[in-house]
Amino acid sequence: MTKLPAILLATLAALWGVLLYTVFSPDEHYPGAATHPEQSEMHVAGAAAAFDAEMIVPGAIAGVLVIAVYLLCLLLGAGKNGASLTFVGVVAASSCLVVGSFLAMTFSFDDYVGDPSPQLVGGFPIPTAWMVFGVWMSPVVFLAVYVAGFRRWVMTEDDRKRLEALIAARQPCSETGS
Repeated sequence: MTKLPAILLATLAALWGVLLYTVFSPDEHYPGAATHPEQSEMHVAGAAAAFDAEMIVPGAIAGVLVIAVYLLCLLLGAGKNGASLTFVGVVAASSCLVVGSFLAMTFSFDDYVGDPSPQLVGGFPIPTAWMVFGVWMSPVVFLAVYVAGFRRWVMTEDDRKRLEALIAARQPCSETGS
């Protein structure tokens, strides 16, 4: 766990690299949306679809790196007490769920943009369904892991006693008036 801060820093540096690439790499400015042919109040991708397709992979890499930063911070917080293999295994398994849902959403978007009549799942176009039912719901696993393992991996009984001792040491003595 001592290498975790260095890995976190490297992941953040990679994220900055991808973000700088996405800012400076496109040859053209974003073309914007076109007016829907049947509903003038709506907009469709239009010429922006090609631009979006060019940014799918850098966007997917940036998203995976953001998820990695979140996971590394979770491990960093629990690592001070020597995170067990169970904790690391559960976090790794749930991270696969989050990353899988995110990548499914990202790459299904490419098919969705060019489809004149997109499929609906749960009342949403497929990329939106991945977002709602996959990306939004899968972090509940992390929440469950964190809550269930909080006293074992994050704030142990020894940590609680040390915290109480620190608080007691900082309390002003009421008898001496200081």
